[in-house]
Amino acid sequence: MSSIPEFYKHRSIFLTGGTGFVGKALVEKLLRTCPELKNVYILIRPKPTQTASQRCELLLKNEIFSRVDSSQLSKVVPIAGDINLPGLGISDADLVEVLIPNVSIVIHSAATLKFNERLDIALNTNVRGSLRILELAKKCEKLDSIVYVSTAYVNSDLDSESRVEEKIYNKDSDPEDLEEFMEYVDNLSRDQLEMMTPKLLRGKPNSYTFTKYLAEKVMEQNKKILPISIVRPSIVIGAWKDPLPGWVEGFTGFNAVIAAIGTGAVKVFQIADVS
Repeated sequence: MSSIPEFYKHRSIFLTGGTGFVGKALVEKLLRTCPELKNVYILIRPKPTQTASQRCELLLKNEIFSRVDSSQLSKVVPIAGDINLPGLGISDADLVEVLIPNVSIVIHSAATLKFNERLDIALNTNVRGSLRILELAKKCEKLDSIVYVSTAYVNSDLDSESRVEEKIYNKDSDPEDLEEFMEYVDNLSRDQLEMMTPKLLRGKPNSYTFTKYLAEKVMEQNKKILPISIVRPSIVIGAWKDPLPGWVEGFTGFNAVIAAIGTGAVKVFQIADVS
């Protein structure tokens, strides 16, 4: 097998979720350790007060990129768009002139992470968003790999005694027709949706795990025509050493402890064995 830097040599990546916590760490690692990587195209949603390019400039000013050479930072290219829009909201020019002829690797990390997001919203972002990504990937002329970032908890509804394997489970409760199921949810009123959501989740604890599970099913349906792999991260917390000791973007819960340890504000010690 080739080394990671060798694999990425002269290849370009299309990344969603690049402005998030995991996305920033991924971009930094790729730029710092894969010097011959060609470009990283990041899907960035424009805001009312900021263009995609302005958001990208702000992204690259984050302290996480302090060890990355400026020549590498110039390889990050913003692509204005939105995972929630048809065609990802990407312009024809960016699609035809930039992405289709250049992208070799697609990494889909964008998602709504709210555990109890309203089901129709979660379906549009996490499931339809994934379908839109695959439609783009099918058009890429140099496609070598698609990586879908899922979650370790997609099968949290399995019996606690079961060993959760690295596979996609088929369950009797799965919607028979996914598109039909999503259209049904879309047509429910707010009150109907709130009342029926527990039943619609088919045993899942929340809309996040349910829609990420359905997105994995979307990946499975396309595995024969696209080079797809799935990553299932567990709980994501602050960095220990790499890229920066204690690097974290939110100081809540255990993240605050990790940040304090990494910066030396808290010392870790082993409790003596007194048995």
